[in-house]
Amino acid sequence: MFITKKSICFHDSFCYFVHFHIFSAPFLHILTNVFESRVKKMYTILATPGTMCYYRSINSLYIRKGIDLMPKTNLKTLAYNAIRKKIITCEYAPGMFLSEELLTDELGLSRTPVRDALSRLEQEGLVEIKPKRGVTVSPLSINDVNMIFEVRTIYETYILRNYGPLIPEKQLARFYDIFLHQNADSEYFQNNDYFYELDSEFHLMIVHSCPNVYLHKNYALMQTQNERFRHMTGNQSNHRLEATFREHLDITLACLQKDWTTAADKMAYHLEQSKKSTFQLIFGDAAGTPFRILG
Repeated sequence: MFITKKSICFHDSFCYFVHFHIFSAPFLHILTNVFESRVKKMYTILATPGTMCYYRSINSLYIRKGIDLMPKTNLKTLAYNAIRKKIITCEYAPGMFLSEELLTDELGLSRTPVRDALSRLEQEGLVEIKPKRGVTVSPLSINDVNMIFEVRTIYETYILRNYGPLIPEKQLARFYDIFLHQNADSEYFQNNDYFYELDSEFHLMIVHSCPNVYLHKNYALMQTQNERFRHMTGNQSNHRLEATFREHLDITLACLQKDWTTAADKMAYHLEQSKKSTFQLIFGDAAGTPFRILG
């Protein structure tokens, strides 16, 4: 669902009728139900602060008439997604102080959904909330890189050895074809975001073959931190991208051959090389980056 001139006019017309006319309670209830069906469909497009401000201003008018069309749960989700995205993309840099006033102004929301979002983000390790000191974006450290790759190596090699047969063979064949026919002119090399999506999809395919839901939750937390590292350090060199494709190809080939021990060994090597590459990017960019890299 997208915002269109027609849909906005519909909202403005409803706003006008409610504001300038006094209806009986039953009639107003019917009119509101018709309008709510349109509003619920449009909540899926509330992705930008400007859009949220627009609907918040409209909602405030309805509240004065005794109608609240913005469910609190939706506002909490909107606040959570918006703040989380800014943290992951490092628009809110590691170590940055976040005031509630800043967040409520930028998102056009009240303090309640913002506080709920910050509480969720603290549980994910993305912010630190300290009494009387406020909220700061969690810093990233060299130790974090080491710990994340250590746990990923434990998880992903374990899954290959113990749950490898559960990986869908059709998906393995698809990835094998992609990795086998890669070239420097492909979209994966021209657009690093496209490459990162493919890389995440490949590793998640392996992780999700394991039925352990607790492992999935822990892995998701690490994936979030991985995204922050990527935004901090910038794009990978084409040399590393080519090496990653070769390493993925080796892992996939071993999986297709049902050699799960070799697949696990290849995965361990791949993650070690990825960790070294991350360190090189951090130290290589340290002089020019505004982010605080802690040892």
